[in-house]
Amino acid sequence: MGEQDIERTDAGHGRTWSRRAILAVPVVGGAAAAGAWALTRGVEPTMTRPLAAQAVHEGYGVCQHVNFQTSVYQHQAAIMERYGQMGVAQMRSLYVPGLANFDVAIAGARRHGVRWNATVATVDTTQDEIEERIAHMAASTADLIGWVEGVNEPNEGSDWVGPCAERQQWIHDAVRSHSDLDHVAILGPSMHDVRLANAGGVHWQELADAGIADHMDVCSVHSYPSASTPDNRRDERVEWVYAAFGDGYPIKFSEWGYTNTLGPASERTGGARPISPEASAVYDCQAVLDFASHGWEVVRYEFLDDPDEGSLDTESNYGLWEVDSTEGDPDLTWTPKPVVAPLTEMLRTLRDPGESYSTTRVLLGVDAPDDVRTCLTQKRDGTTTLWLWRHVEVWDPDAEVDLDPGTVTVTIEQARGKVRKVSVGPMPLAVPIRDA
Repeated sequence: MGEQDIERTDAGHGRTWSRRAILAVPVVGGAAAAGAWALTRGVEPTMTRPLAAQAVHEGYGVCQHVNFQTSVYQHQAAIMERYGQMGVAQMRSLYVPGLANFDVAIAGARRHGVRWNATVATVDTTQDEIEERIAHMAASTADLIGWVEGVNEPNEGSDWVGPCAERQQWIHDAVRSHSDLDHVAILGPSMHDVRLANAGGVHWQELADAGIADHMDVCSVHSYPSASTPDNRRDERVEWVYAAFGDGYPIKFSEWGYTNTLGPASERTGGARPISPEASAVYDCQAVLDFASHGWEVVRYEFLDDPDEGSLDTESNYGLWEVDSTEGDPDLTWTPKPVVAPLTEMLRTLRDPGESYSTTRVLLGVDAPDDVRTCLTQKRDGTTTLWLWRHVEVWDPDAEVDLDPGTVTVTIEQARGKVRKVSVGPMPLAVPIRDA
């Protein structure tokens, strides 16, 4: 991961790894398959093809840690129940069959329709281990696996490229040896975003020179926006990928998110800049639509906080749910952060299960200030929704206070001359488009 790491035990290896260094996974299909989307601005209506609502829904996921056997992630039944309640379509975690709660996670994923973005390797994982894990997927969980990813954040030191590229080939060859996994997208390794930035992005070129593009379908990118808008630093990271692999190379943002560590600054540990839960709620909801509009899937880091009295440890507060106790009853000791309610409502509004489908163009015009962003989605029955939000800061990272930028008036013109005005703020607004 691109921020401060803490150490945990990988029950699959009996080794100690950092919390994020043990992850690695996913993505194509869904929103990525929908392609980039843009609405011609100006009140004069034009014919516009919406994104498939279900593709946008499927393009959002959240990281968890099935392999953390003694942490808050030991409660896999409760976690998967909440994935289902929220309507989250993807989970990202290390795939290690045989762990005590592995089968519970699998059963929960099946019950709630959650696909697994499976990380399978570190720079020390052997070829046999990789092949065994992927063979297990083919035999037992092919219906759940959507993505298999390369090594997570290996870009440290001077001799990481060779072992990383070697394991990527092992992953690729193992996945492609099983016809039951033909639908699976193979992601490349992800880069630690701070170390990547410190190197000017050249780590991607080093991997390209090692021939890694022959062994991946999609580039896995980590991009933490550092207490700012969801797209902060994103363009730079995308350009580094394109410079190494070619313009338009498929990308999946397999880690992205915010920490809500707001205890006394002098007592905090970790280097990531925090943001309030209220501000991250706004940015999280924007991200679902903003990444999809660019044709990218995004995976939020992460599902649960760790218990952290005083909110002092940066790494312990990335979750969507606040946790008071590792061992306590989740119904009594887990509290949804402000993001959970609006994100759940958004995902429910987008959800439209079934076979993939093509959308129908609609006549639509929008007249709005330059900071207003839009995303148009459509369900298979023609139900069309225009999402609007202000792309503005809602948090001052220096003063560490929430900002209220207010609303602006937007004019929407639909078919048959229908005109309406709406007030738009930073939290995405869903406007039904009638007679689409």
